[in-house]
Amino acid sequence: MNSLAKLVFLSVAIFRSACKPPIESLRIVSSPWPGCEPLFLARDLGYLKPNVTTHEIPFPQEK
Repeated sequence: MNSLAKLVFLSVAIFRSACKPPIESLRIVSSPWPGCEPLFLARDLGYLKPNVTTHEIPFPQEK
């Protein structure tokens, strides 16, 4: 009986580990700076996962 209880406990533990909450989205906000261009290029080419969104902040204009 002891081995049956261990087997049931192990089965429940494996089943519960597969039940994870959904992945939250990641929002990245950046200005158009040359160091951030690879990020925006990856977005334009479709390399980012669907839960990642990017937003560009307008660069301040000199007066």
